[in-house]
Formats: sequence, C-alpha cells, structure tokens
Amino acid sequence: MIINAHRSNVKNIGDLLSSPLHYYNFNQKTLVLDIHDHINKIELISKSLQLLPIKTNIIVGGGGLLDNEYFEESIQRLNNLKVNSIIYWGVGHNKHDDDHVKRIYPSTKTYLDNSSLYGVRDKLTGYEFLPCVSCMHPKLLEKHPVINDKVIFEHEHIPVNIDSDIPRMKNDQEDFSKVIEFLGSANYVITNSYHGMYWSILMGKKVVCIPFSSKFALFPFETPMGKESEIDHLLQQAKVHENAIDYCRELNNDFYSKVMNII
Repeated sequence: MIINAHRSNVKNIGDLLSSPLHYYNFNQKTLVLDIHDHINKIELISKSLQLLPIKTNIIVGGGGLLDNEYFEESIQRLNNLKVNSIIYWGVGHNKHDDDHVKRIYPSTKTYLDNSSLYGVRDKLTGYEFLPCVSCMHPKLLEKHPVINDKVIFEHEHIPVNIDSDIPRMKNDQEDFSKVIEFLGSANYVITNSYHGMYWSILMGKKVVCIPFSSKFALFPFETPMGKESEIDHLLQQAKVHENAIDYCRELNNDFYSKVMNII
C-alpha cells in the first residue's frame, strides 16, 4: 500500500498536480492524504498499520512542504510512523519572506537523510535534486497559437500588482487544459506562481517571476526575478530554456525506477 501525503485539499492546481500518483503506476493500492487538513488521520493510520499485515510506503510530496511551519507538525508525525519506507518526491523549501525564520529547519535535512529515498525540487548544495513530477503531464507537450505577447498568471491569494490590460489568470483553476492554453498563448509569462513559472519554462516560454518565498530563489532554472516596478527590465532578461521538459522527465523516470525497487 502507498500513502501519498501532499497538499490535496486545495484549489491550487500546482499543488493538486504535484502527486506522482497522477503519472505513474505503482501496482498496489494507494491512499491520498492532505498533509495539512488530514493531519489527525495520520495517527489513526499509524494505529491501523500495526494491525494490518501489509507493507506500507509513504510518499511525501510534491509541493512546497519543507521549511514551512504550516506543514512541520505533519511531516514530524509522518516520520514517526513505523512503515516500510518514507520517500520524498520533488518536495521543495517554502519559507515566506515575512516570517523571520531561518531558511532551513534543522529537522528538515534530518528527515530527508533518514528517509529511504528523497529528491527536492530546489537547487541546493548537499541535497539530491528532483524537479516537480508535474512535468510528466502530457498536456505540457501541446502547442497553442500565440495570440498574446504577455500574460500574467498569479497566485490566488497574492496578486501581481501591474496596472495594465495584460490578460490574467489565477492559479485556483480546476481545468489544467485552460491553464496550459492560457500560458501557451503568450511569448512572455509574468507570474508569482511557482508552477506557473515551472510549466511555462517547460513549454518553452520566456518567464519573469515576482517572488514572495524561498521556493523562487531556489528554482533550478535561471529566471529573472524582482518587483513589479522592475518588470520592463526583467522582461529584457527573460530567455527560453531549451529541452527543459526532457531533462525534468528523465530525472523523474529515473526516480520512479528507484522507488519501485524500494516498495
């Protein structure tokens, strides 16, 4: 049995599509837990596992779950479970700029090092790198007519404050086809959404980011970042990352093979 703990009880489409269960077959029963809203169920599962003669594996991720007080208690509880394996798949650090907390909790690296296998979506020295598994979504390979020079894809709770008639979309979408069609319609994507930035780069777009968390500073592909007031200068620096999707998919396929050897 596989328990996948990630941020599943949300409208944020990036979080929803960050589960490896969407893209890979693990040949066994699976259970999805929201890593925050279902925190009390973790203890119930722990007691149940002691009575069931089945081998249980926990996959944590993906999403920005590390270095964030919002999820710290849940991750601690998961690591206290007696299971066959705990695997972190494409998780990322996510310290917001206004919380005055050190970048990496001392416990975070300990959890990763003590896991059966891990890969983080951040480019950090001393950490095994694994980009978000949503790169495996087949719709990212679709081509769309370019009808806008620029679009804005913004976080549902944090608007991009640019006063213009540039087309906008929030990341609280349920239909990924509409998101991809929107991002694919532009030459440039201006965003403060991690996955808006990630998917746009995988689609070969030029991207500018307005950051609010450490997850942006640790992004693996070089991307111009700054304030809304600097947007014209940032747009001049934006570039296409050739073959980014092939690179990310290869790493995830290799990780999947390692997971299957463990479970």
